[in-house]
Amino acid sequence: SLFFDPGVWLDTLLAALDGAPGRRMLLHAEIVDAGNVDAFQAAHATWLVATLEEAIDQARTARRAAAFLDAVVENMPAMLFVKRLPDLRFEFVNRARERWLGVPRERILGRTVHEVDPPAAADLDTLRDHEALASGTIVDQPVTAVRRAGGDTRYVLTRKIPLLDPNGQPSHMIGISLDVTERELAEQALARRQKELEAAHQALKENQNKLLIAEKMAALGRLTAGIAHEMNTP
Repeated sequence: SLFFDPGVWLDTLLAALDGAPGRRMLLHAEIVDAGNVDAFQAAHATWLVATLEEAIDQARTARRAAAFLDAVVENMPAMLFVKRLPDLRFEFVNRARERWLGVPRERILGRTVHEVDPPAAADLDTLRDHEALASGTIVDQPVTAVRRAGGDTRYVLTRKIPLLDPNGQPSHMIGISLDVTERELAEQALARRQKELEAAHQALKENQNKLLIAEKMAALGRLTAGIAHEMNTP
């Protein structure tokens, strides 16, 4: 390996970087004399090591940032998925989406929604994708009932976000979904209860009206009987 022979390493490096910005920078800054090869080699080696250390530090920082972001995305409770254009095939799904569907991500990635979800849900999902792409803005999908692989039905609220490339053209579709089943079932139960109360209130009003009419008719009957009695009594 070249790293075990500093002389060969420097010669090879100098041959490859003879016209590189590093040498021009050192000469311009008068750090070394163009004719002093030994000084140039030492200075260039110092510059290269510093540059490599900086690049390594940047790579490590970027790797730590990527690992942190990956941990956040994988552990967030919301379901996150990304589809690539133009065919809207899944390019990424997080752990929450994978678990919620009950389908391993290996059976999701590279497929379209019609290959993963039931037809009705897939049609609606694709429609919302195209609406978001056409508008170029965020689109909130209405609460949708989805039948999962296990056979149960859950309700989800999804937001679609088109991701644009540097030219301003959509390249991906980002989706964020929340399971709102408990809230939806509670709202449905509340709506049913409200209808029941309204029906009971209407029945009570009708019964009250009937009772009032019956009381009026009874009073009228008593009055009529009294009049008849008075007329028949000398």
